[in-house]
Amino acid sequence: MKNKLSKKARKRVSDVELNKVLDRTLIAVTPEAYAEFVTQLDAPSEPSERLSRLMNAPLPWKSD
Repeated sequence: MKNKLSKKARKRVSDVELNKVLDRTLIAVTPEAYAEFVTQLDAPSEPSERLSRLMNAPLPWKSD
């Protein structure tokens, strides 16, 4: 029984490690392109009606 559990535990750890690798995406870009990407991520979003509606929508998990 101990050996069987050990195999299951090893399989689970292996699956988790594989998922960690599969969740990563490598994109090769120039330093300039990366800097521009980071700048855009750090910039505040521009106001829009759609964003405003989303942020002001009722929370489905809260009931009045």
